[in-house]
Amino acid sequence: MANITNKLLKPRISISCESNAFWSFGVYSFPNNLDDLKVRSAIRHSGNWNGIKAIHLVTPSKIKNLKLSDNRLEVWPRNRETSLFQILNVENVNFEEIWFEFEYFDGLFDATQVQLEAVLDENV
Repeated sequence: MANITNKLLKPRISISCESNAFWSFGVYSFPNNLDDLKVRSAIRHSGNWNGIKAIHLVTPSKIKNLKLSDNRLEVWPRNRETSLFQILNVENVNFEEIWFEFEYFDGLFDATQVQLEAVLDENV
């Protein structure tokens, strides 16, 4: 039998972060399972939505039936299978999350592959 010792190994991984690097937007994790082609998730903002009039939502493959839970917001284009959407009227949001749902159309992907871009209101 081999001689086993209880010595702790020194860590070989160092983790650090830049104090001036922070996130503005995030997307809650999805999919929750691989049996369902429908997704429900949310865009989260680290602060408030002041000064943001729209959000570009880009997915790596086409989706369909993108719907927002807040009826004050609008999606463009509507009722299209595409991978590029604009969420309009964002200045009306008074909470940290924008909940949405969609159906996969042209292949599966996860939340880490979604791109978000804020369209700023130049009048603010």
